[in-house]
Amino acid sequence: MRAKFYSLWTKMRGHFLFRARTLFIGGVGIAFIVIVVCGYWFNWDWAGLGAYNPPLHGSDVQRGKTLWDWLQLLIVPVVLALGGVWLNQLQQSRERQAAQQQATLERELTTDNQQETLLQVYIDKMAELLIEKNLRVSQPEDEVRNIARVRTLMVLSRLDNVRKGSVIRFLHEAGLIEGVKPIIRLQGADLSHIDLREADLHQANFRLANLKQALLSRADLRGAIMSRTDLQGANLHAAILQGTDLSAADLREADLSIADLQGAIVMGTDLRKATISSAQLARAKSAQAIILS
Repeated sequence: MRAKFYSLWTKMRGHFLFRARTLFIGGVGIAFIVIVVCGYWFNWDWAGLGAYNPPLHGSDVQRGKTLWDWLQLLIVPVVLALGGVWLNQLQQSRERQAAQQQATLERELTTDNQQETLLQVYIDKMAELLIEKNLRVSQPEDEVRNIARVRTLMVLSRLDNVRKGSVIRFLHEAGLIEGVKPIIRLQGADLSHIDLREADLHQANFRLANLKQALLSRADLRGAIMSRTDLQGANLHAAILQGTDLSAADLREADLSIADLQGAIVMGTDLRKATISSAQLARAKSAQAIILS
């Protein structure tokens, strides 16, 4: 609490001093302009801005020093002082910027380390379920499946896009998300913005998963089940979708350019604003009743 109060007081004091310096310099500048204008307008001799009266011929008497004469003596030190203040402010600004960048970098490193630890712990726990609890040969009603699904959904909601992709690749290689009745169901999983470019995901089951803005370009999704999956804005450029079940999937604004849709099921699929050609649709199975507009 004391640290927060001190930090707040430091920020307020710095802001107050900056405003005070700004007001002082502005006030001095305005006063100087007023004196100059009024000196010329009202012919103020004391300001040194009135008509110049030279000394009489043959006289050694010099006129007295005026305000303008004194100001000429002060110009150099004032300029140096203002320059010093400006340089000091510039240095402080650079130091604050460097400190902020350092703090941001440290936060990013901390977050990255935390996520890497979280991923490693998840994989270790899943390996334990596979080896010691026989997850792969478990029955749908077994508790070990519920534990594996809960852990998977939790970790997917906390990882970044690349590490989400690592989790899905691990599950697929372990044979846990394949087929009509996968061991771990991804229904409701947060896979938005996941990076699965060029991944081998044939026969993976993503039914009812959230794959908004997912990166799936050149991914192998042959025979995958993606019915009623949210794929809004997903990048499926050049993806292999042969025999993929995309029925009733949401593919609005998705990029399906040069994707292989041979034998894909797209009945009831929402393809509004999606990048797709009529030739691609012609190769898809059950292409009737798709939503294109």
